[in-house]
Order: sequence, then C-alpha cells, then structure tokens
Amino acid sequence: MSDIGDFNSGKELVKVTPQINRSLHDLYSSPLLAVQVTRFSCGGVSLGIIWHHNLSDGTGFLNFITSWSELARGLSISRPPPFLDRTLLRARIPPTSSFHHNEFDKPPVMITSSTRNSKQASGSRANSDIVLDITSDHIKTLVSLTGNEGNKIKYTRFEILTAFIWRAVCKARNLPDNQATKMRIPVTARSRLNPPLPPTYFGNTIFVCATTALCGEVLSEPFVQTVDRIHKAIKKMDDKYLRSTLNFLDMTDDLTTVMHGPQTCSCPNLNIVSWMNLPLHGVNFGWGQAYMRPEGIFEGKGYILASPTNKEGLMLAICLETEHMQAFQKIFQDSFQGDEIQGDAIWTEINKMKARDFSIVQ
Repeated sequence: MSDIGDFNSGKELVKVTPQINRSLHDLYSSPLLAVQVTRFSCGGVSLGIIWHHNLSDGTGFLNFITSWSELARGLSISRPPPFLDRTLLRARIPPTSSFHHNEFDKPPVMITSSTRNSKQASGSRANSDIVLDITSDHIKTLVSLTGNEGNKIKYTRFEILTAFIWRAVCKARNLPDNQATKMRIPVTARSRLNPPLPPTYFGNTIFVCATTALCGEVLSEPFVQTVDRIHKAIKKMDDKYLRSTLNFLDMTDDLTTVMHGPQTCSCPNLNIVSWMNLPLHGVNFGWGQAYMRPEGIFEGKGYILASPTNKEGLMLAICLETEHMQAFQKIFQDSFQGDEIQGDAIWTEINKMKARDFSIVQ
C-alpha cells in the first residue's frame, strides 16, 4: 500500500482499476461493469470498479455495492429488490420541449486572442488531480459570507462550496475578465419529479443544469451573487423542466451531438458533482471500512464527497491543468487563514495576487 500512497493521485488509481480500450467500443458496446481486485503484500485490498452511467446513477450504484458487500460477508441483502421500470423516464407522446436547454449548448472556448491564454488554447496540457479536506470551519466561514441567517433564501452547503470553487478556479486559471465560463452541475431527478421515483428505482436519473457567466463577473461580484447563480440553476430543475429535457432528448436524432464529454468541463469551464449524501465509505466487504474516491477525473471536473474520518467535514477531489493546480491550492488555503479577512474582503485580497504568486515547481 505504501507504493500507492494515500490514493490522492488519479495516476496511482489507474494501477488498481480495470482499463478498458475505448477505441474498441462505441456508446452502445462499452462494458456496463468491470471489476479488478488488487491484493497488496501488506494485507490490504482494493476493489477497482468501472460502472457505466447508462446502467444507473450513484444511488443505484451504492445500492448494488452495498448488497454485494452484504453477500460477501455471508449476510442477507437488507435492501428491497431494485425497481426496474424504466418507462417512468420516457418522453411524452408526442414529445414537446417547453424550455431552452442551455445545458446542451456548446461550452465556451478559450479566447485565443489573449496573449496569456494563447498557450492554453494551442493543444493538450498536462493535468494534475488532488484531494483537499474541507473542514467544518471552512464551511462555516463560507456560509457566513452569504448572510444565510438573515436571507429568505437558505443556500445549501453544496451551492456555497461550488460557488467558492468556481471563483477559485477562475482565478487560478488566470482567465481574462471577458472570458465566458460555464458551470455544469449534475443533479438527480429522483425527488424532483412529480410523483417522485421509487426509492429503489434502478437507472440513471442524472440530469445536468448549467449557468454561464464572464470570469470578470464571477470574480468581482459579491460572493452571495455567485452562490445565487448556482442556486437558481439547480432550482429550475423541477418536474416541468426535467420532463421537457426528456422530450428534448427524444426529439434529438443523434444523441452523440448532446453527449457530455470531457470537453464540456475543460478550461475555461467547470463541472462539480455532489457525492455529499452518498455514504460511500460505509461499505464493508469484510476487509473493514472502505475508503472510496472517484478515479479517472478529467480536467475541469471535481467531486465534493463525505469525509471518511470527519462526520462534519467533506473532501474535494478535483483535476485541473498542472500549471493551475498550485495556484488553486494556494487560493484554497489562503482563503481560510486567519480571522482578519472576512466577507468579500477575502476576494479583494485574492484578486490582489499576481501570477508570480503562483510559481510552479517542476
């Protein structure tokens, strides 16, 4: 296990997860499930799993893994059988779309005329990923910036954290003020549909909401306004909007034109996924408490997930271009140092930082 480390690097995780040759498969022939068991000389065990999202979402995956782990320990399955009726998510007949679905619009691209971004726009870049701890004090600090106690709108921890990450990433990428940036957030439709889906529904219920702004707006506006952008994007995902999405997809002849690939969240864009309410670390195959984290994160994608050691804390697993990662880490750390920086003064101080403050050690 010491050779792998703390599993904070996606490059190390590749060694313990099954690798699929994507060139041999199209959208319809990719394996739905692949598993790799790795045993270490120290006695540790890892279980690497590749799960096709078309099969089910995170909730369905967790139900499957939990049931599997119970059987592995010689127990009976504690959960009810999966609900398999996929017709609950079918389009209307005939399908009609009632909204403009901006989540399927082409994502903003880098402004190539900018001198400082010309290198970024000229080809593939090296990426780095990291896992950062988000303590309860970090969360309290950010919540205090929104005035949540006095506002009629109660913003969620996820909305507040996502707004903070969006701002920090825009700054770390050193993007010009007139650069458009798109934030994409996957949400589950399970409780948003009317009526809600059965708790044991097994299928992919993930839809994507999106909001677009200029980087200058994200960095200069009051922090609560950035939070509100996220809040409004998520709030609109109600039954009517989700049904309209199903109809929109049904009317799309070539679904590959609206697929959400890695290019939808690469610089200057971002995709933040919430695994905050998935008890991933509680799964036990008989080897003790599991430590779980996503593998294969691509640039511009991040996951907020529960901490395995701190019930009130969270973790952020995120991948950025290597030259942006150290800047992001510095912004993350500096934002929570000391009590003298409060409110939007945090961002006033951050915006004073120059590119030289973010030197990269090769």
